[in-house]
Amino acid sequence: MKKRIIAAVSALLCVFLLAACGQKGPLYIPQEPEQTDVPEERAEPNQEVPEDV
Repeated sequence: MKKRIIAAVSALLCVFLLAACGQKGPLYIPQEPEQTDVPEERAEPNQEVPEDV
């Protein structure tokens, strides 16, 4: 009787340990998120733009 309990607990422990072995499915490298269209700050026509000398 005691051997059956030990065997059952051991089997369940093995199942739980194997089930917790990381991510399911194929491994992949996560891609960088796509950038949304954010308008850049642009100089207004009435502002002076410094010239490179």
